[in-house]
Amino acid sequence: MAQKKLANKKSAGNNKRGPKAKQVEEEKPEMEVDASDDDSDADEEQNGVNFEDGSDSEAEGASGLVDSEAEEAEDDDEDEDEDEDEDAVEPGEISKSAKSAEESDEDDDQEADSDEEPDEAPIGKKSKQAETPQKGGIPKVIVGRIPPETPKDQLLFVSNLPKVYKHIEMVALFAKFGPIAVINRIKSKAGGNNLVIAFESAEGVDAALAAKEKALTINGQVVNVARPINKGDFPERTVVVGLIGANATKEQITEHFKGCGDIEAINFSNNRFLPTAYVRFVSVSSVPKALKLHDSEFQSRFITVREDSYKNKELKSPECTLTIANTGNYEHYKSETIEKIFKKHGEILDLDVVCTKTILGFVTYKTAEQSEKALKQLDGKTVGDLEIKLEKYRYSSCGRTIRVTNLAPGVEEEDLNELFKKAGEIESILKMPYKAVIKFATDDGFCKSFLFNERLIKGQPIFLEPNSALKHKLTQKKHANKPQQFFGKRAAPAASNAPPAKFKKFNNSNNNNNSNQTNKPFKKRPEQGNGSTPKPFKKANKV
Repeated sequence: MAQKKLANKKSAGNNKRGPKAKQVEEEKPEMEVDASDDDSDADEEQNGVNFEDGSDSEAEGASGLVDSEAEEAEDDDEDEDEDEDEDAVEPGEISKSAKSAEESDEDDDQEADSDEEPDEAPIGKKSKQAETPQKGGIPKVIVGRIPPETPKDQLLFVSNLPKVYKHIEMVALFAKFGPIAVINRIKSKAGGNNLVIAFESAEGVDAALAAKEKALTINGQVVNVARPINKGDFPERTVVVGLIGANATKEQITEHFKGCGDIEAINFSNNRFLPTAYVRFVSVSSVPKALKLHDSEFQSRFITVREDSYKNKELKSPECTLTIANTGNYEHYKSETIEKIFKKHGEILDLDVVCTKTILGFVTYKTAEQSEKALKQLDGKTVGDLEIKLEKYRYSSCGRTIRVTNLAPGVEEEDLNELFKKAGEIESILKMPYKAVIKFATDDGFCKSFLFNERLIKGQPIFLEPNSALKHKLTQKKHANKPQQFFGKRAAPAASNAPPAKFKKFNNSNNNNNSNQTNKPFKKRPEQGNGSTPKPFKKANKV
């Protein structure tokens, strides 16, 4: 009995502000509510994991941290245990809510004082708290751009990702290989998603590259991992292979160059009749070995192997370079044979065998005197099976050819020959509707032909320009890459054969989309039941 009175006295002393304590006890569960799954998804979107703006990669400002599901589950279990402990009151014990009434009063006073302070913590403190590492579970990883100072051996490129996946699943997949510093998400041009993962050490990248398919599977799909490709060093690791023939395959080229080193990629030029192969090796050290295969035999053909930077070297000049005509229509020719013929007349700096329809190759001497000497002594001679016809190298891509436009109807090839033979010897005339291409035999005739610009032929002026192959190539490429445009405000024509909307006076009865419109087609009067035709309407007489 004495204990009961003592307990009641203590409870009465602690409950001096009973209503206030009851209010605190009711508000307390709301303060301890854990974040739901929907909140965690919202946090994941705020961290920049889900792209809605279609950007290629995430900005640094949108980067964030994602909590692990494992720790959330542990926190939920602990919170539930604490709630059960607080609610449970053993017989003969005092309620914890009553015991903490005085403490809640002090908390209320502190809350009243803190109302004047800002509700949110400063950004600096928040970021420091976010950067603190976790002791267990899935680590938090920043999502954003890779810092430029990150070493290349710590980067891993991940492709072939599922269309739908969670960021935390990707972190869990690759965190087992090593600590991750940053993950950058990149959207490809085709619409797929790729990742660049920056590990804190190179060991993480090596472990991921050595992992088996089972360790790289997410949502039932195996992702592809590789080191990021640096396009800047492509020319240093690439050789250009010419005269391979129109039927060459990647497998045949790989077999021919496999002794030089590992091959990363093989690409072909767009020229179907005279293609060129671009062989890119994994290591730069493979290039010198590949260059030794220049003039080697490939599929019964003598090929040329050059550095990728060879096309940018200005080795040819009109003073020192001679052009060898392809008099035998050769598709390939051994460079060593040509070099033996021409090196007797001087020091050769460069020999480029191209085997086009008109040009066999180019020989560049060290001095102009040596070039003049070879031109005088070799032009017109036949050495072995090679009939040598030489001329000085020219920069122009027109090749002594002019383009004549704005021809009047009825202009024939004889009319063009009659006019332009006054300029010089004509090698060929290609007549087309309203235009023509004329090739001269000499540079002098080509230059004098432009004096006939705007000359009248059958009462209509003609216009001349150099028939530049380079111009046609660049123009064709420009039009191929240019998207289709529509002038003015006119929209693109519909795919169907239906007439434009402005010509539709009545709805089409077969079109279901227009069935709800108010305008209805005109209907004729039905025929009479007896088969007779209806009589025409008569105007009423005016009164």
